[in-house]
This record gives sequence, structure tokens and C-alpha cells, in this order.
Amino acid sequence: REGERILHVGLPFLLCGLAFMTFPLLAAASPVAGFLCVSAGIMGVYSGSAPSLALLNELAAGPGLVVALPFLACAGLLMLLMPRLMRMPKRYWLSYGGERAHHAAEAD
Repeated sequence: REGERILHVGLPFLLCGLAFMTFPLLAAASPVAGFLCVSAGIMGVYSGSAPSLALLNELAAGPGLVVALPFLACAGLLMLLMPRLMRMPKRYWLSYGGERAHHAAEAD
């Protein structure tokens, strides 16, 4: 069969997204339902990870795989760190006196 790996990658991530979207509703109804929802979401993430590496191996066979695997690892790391990196400039700007300079400029 053709295109089956796409389904093995896409469906777990889609169900994981649906589980995380319904989490606030289920957690408000019952803590147990919220816990089961988060557990199902985490299972979805991990069940789609291995087929995604197999799909990458199929799509970037040969010397391209040497570049594709580290690129995938870096992309995953950046997605993990992106919220923290987006907050960093404002925090450092305020810690180095930027807030005082901003208030002094407003007073003039």
C-alpha cells in the first residue's frame, strides 16, 4: 500500500491535538477525565514519533538523510524552546535599565 506512513504519522498527531484541545472542558468536568485526556494526548505524541522517523528515512534516503536527521532534531528543539526565546528580549531589555529609560522618556 502507498501513503500509509503518512496516515501513521498524521492521525496520532491529529488525535493528540484534539485531545489537548478538549482538555480544558474535560478537566473542568472531572479531574480524572482531564488526566485521561492528557494521557491520551501524550500517547498520541509518542505513537507518531517513530513513524515520522521512518517516513523521513523514506523521503530523504541516501546522503540527504545525513542532513535531514539533525535538521529534524534541531527543529524539534527550537519548537520546544521558542516560547522561552520569545520572552527573553523583553525580560533582558527591562533588566538592563530599559524600563527606567522608558519612564524617563515619558516624563519629559
